[in-house]
Amino acid sequence: VKMTANASTFPVPQSVVEEYGDEWTKLSHLIGNGAYILTTDRLGQHMTLKRNPHYWDDKHTIIDTVEFIVVNNQNQALTRYLAGELDYIEMPTGQYPRLKKEYPDQARAVPHACTYFYEFNVSDKGPEALKDVRVRKALSYAMNRDVITDNILRGGQRPAYSLTYDGIEGFTPPVIDYSTWTQDQRNKTARELLKQAGYGPEHPLKLRLSYNTSEGHKKIAIAAQQFWKSIGVEVTLNNMEWKVYLDTLKNREFDIGRNAWCGDYDEASTFLDVFRTGGDASNDTGFSDPAYDKVMAESRTAQDPQSDYAKAEVILAADMPYVPIYFYMTDVMVAADIRGLPVGNVLQRWYAKDVYRVAR
Repeated sequence: VKMTANASTFPVPQSVVEEYGDEWTKLSHLIGNGAYILTTDRLGQHMTLKRNPHYWDDKHTIIDTVEFIVVNNQNQALTRYLAGELDYIEMPTGQYPRLKKEYPDQARAVPHACTYFYEFNVSDKGPEALKDVRVRKALSYAMNRDVITDNILRGGQRPAYSLTYDGIEGFTPPVIDYSTWTQDQRNKTARELLKQAGYGPEHPLKLRLSYNTSEGHKKIAIAAQQFWKSIGVEVTLNNMEWKVYLDTLKNREFDIGRNAWCGDYDEASTFLDVFRTGGDASNDTGFSDPAYDKVMAESRTAQDPQSDYAKAEVILAADMPYVPIYFYMTDVMVAADIRGLPVGNVLQRWYAKDVYRVAR
């Protein structure tokens, strides 16, 4: 039942899809069955939704009009929010402590089933160095996750040593060995692994870290660059706009790339399927491991798949096709008179029909 909460399972009007093909989602063709009707859709600017009087439960819908406004710069979004132009925003990176102090009834840190990570291009198009698991482990070990969560993000995020979000129902992440080490121990081991792989002062490892434009991504990338410099790795930062970046990942034209995965449903497989061979299209790394595929295949028919999921996490930690960095919290500002937004839903799903405004 929980899996059917994903939008991919929602019903669509077959006759409209057959008539208009790929253009059935255009404003003039779109037919839905929700509480609102899309009346304006200016891509990259804003969308307007109007109450649907034909909705089966329309009598319980409270707000008549909902507008979604695209603001690419989080600092600008905050300025507009404080000016009263917006009712709900995600706040700029690192601002939660200050805003919580100044606006205790409006600043919130809510759980969000997403894991932030850097992925390695281990495909034939990737650099030779990253085909060596010792190099991949060294780069992961040197990532000082505590600095990122406590000094950069500062919004309740937690260091990640596994892929599956730690708040997913029914799943307890296995204890990954290096998660229990001190950062000094990790750095020492990382330098030893690089030396074993043939890299050092006379043969330095040089790589590119690509990320899409965002102040938060930039801050984390600069920190990662310094962490890796401390173990003798020279990393060049490569910032791109979102559409270009997506093509770069899809075409595997990167060394190390920023990514994140957010759960489609509240169960561990929504994360772990990403790294199956021929599985989710979001596996940009080229990673493939028969042992991993076997465990994930067995989980599909297991009465209790949680032990299989734990085994899969251990395999990922051994193969290290990626660097888990942190588990999300979404730091938001919500207008003081807005009610009806869930605060404990790890999938961050909310419905405008349940939202209402109270008298000031």
